Amino acid sequence: MKKRQNWIIAGFLALLLVAGYFIVAKPDVGGFIDLSSILGENTETTNENGTISASVSVSDVQAKVLETGETLITFTVVASNANISGVTLYYALNVADPANATYTSLEPTLDNSTYEATVPTAFGDSLYYYIEVVYVVGNETKTYKTETFYLQVKDTYSPVIYSVSIDYNGTLQQFTIDFNATDNDVISEYTVYYASNSVNDFSNVTFTSVSSATLPITINATEGNYYAFYFEVEDLSGNVAMLFNETELLVLQANSTSTWPVVVNG
Repeated sequence: MKKRQNWIIAGFLALLLVAGYFIVAKPDVGGFIDLSSILGENTETTNENGTISASVSVSDVQAKVLETGETLITFTVVASNANISGVTLYYALNVADPANATYTSLEPTLDNSTYEATVPTAFGDSLYYYIEVVYVVGNETKTYKTETFYLQVKDTYSPVIYSVSIDYNGTLQQFTIDFNATDNDVISEYTVYYASNSVNDFSNVTFTSVSSATLPITINATEGNYYAFYFEVEDLSGNVAMLFNETELLVLQANSTSTWPVVVNG
């Protein structure tokens, strides 16, 4: 019975160690990251006035990937019985061995109680960084360095579709479709989804998609038929914007006597 209890206790301790790993491990995601942990150290210095106990901590470490691809890092530093004489952020990009890499220093700005530093990253970068605090206890200068954080810099901002222009050429029996869209990075693909019917009823139809990296997109048509459309734009990181959708459609008739082009706004 006692041996079984020992196994249970050992298993429980192993579970705690694994749980602890996942609590401290840094997520491999882009966008906004809130580490929310307090990292610091306690120290003692003896001088002519006796022993001084001091502590320094770095907390609320957060990283946000901006629309430009740069990364904004913010954090706070708290000191007890110590004077902060310097705070520096060190970073390295796309290194094979972060433990032995050369790190570049950035001097963060202090806004109220929050330190801020913008790292010149680009989408797709692997960012490693740590924070170093130099402080004085009594007459002694000490340095505290946090662990090294990791961030995969990803674009999480979707494109914007301002408008779509549809023109119909009755002679060629062809739609020409152009997008007015932008993205903070690069648009990789424009897609037109369409379905055709002899009557204005699209309750049970199959949509066809036409995708292209360049504009305009052309679609062959049948004079007099009705056409239902919706539109999609995707950037290099897979972020998508849509105008209309499979249940909310833009319906036009391929009719050379109608007024063209038709412009729909996003």
